[in-house]
Amino acid sequence: MWWHHASTQTYLAGRWLLGLLKAGCPVPTVINLFTREVDGQRHLVPSLRELIA
Repeated sequence: MWWHHASTQTYLAGRWLLGLLKAGCPVPTVINLFTREVDGQRHLVPSLRELIA
């Protein structure tokens, strides 16, 4: 199934992340899914900013 609307995609991704947390996935592991380390600092992946907001 293909989701065309960004808001639907964002909602589903948010629900998936919430499911990970509820299942006991450690918060740092979830954070690592949408951040990257650059020069020793964590930065948000630009394409995932809407999901994180």
